[in-house]
Amino acid sequence: MKLSKKLISIAWLALGLLSFVGTAMAAEQPEQIAEIIEEPVRIEVFERYDCKHCQDEEEFLTELLTERSDILVTYYDLYEEENEALWKELAELEGIPKVTPITLIGNTIVQGFGTADTTGVMMETIIDNSKGKTQYSFQEFIDAGGSGIIQEVDGGACEEGETCSSDSYTPLLVN
Repeated sequence: MKLSKKLISIAWLALGLLSFVGTAMAAEQPEQIAEIIEEPVRIEVFERYDCKHCQDEEEFLTELLTERSDILVTYYDLYEEENEALWKELAELEGIPKVTPITLIGNTIVQGFGTADTTGVMMETIIDNSKGKTQYSFQEFIDAGGSGIIQEVDGGACEEGETCSSDSYTPLLVN
């Protein structure tokens, strides 16, 4: 009889301990789950096939996609009428030249692309700083009214209507 009371007491104690441990683990799980399902940073790029800077940026982003799982890249070919209209609307809204590439990372616009060591490093910083913050597609950015803040950065861009193969423009960073 004493042995069964001891076994019942031990069973209740073990059940209480398991319940406490389970509750403590459950309290940690939402944080861990949030880290696991964190949305990737959206990167959208206006580009042209005859723009050397666009090709350089696409090469950089393709390599970056192999190194990072926290980004999602979408390209907009300016030779498609709908994309060209959206590109012009964005340039007019922000008061920036109609050049390529124009890249939207999260909620920051980068105009132009120099090299992986200059513009690429800056883009990676923007990606890291964009995590967990509001992100826009080009259309959503325009619908939200744009930003109006422009800062110069190093890199290159191709003028509207021109084929280019050299650094002919100092790109801008719009935050």
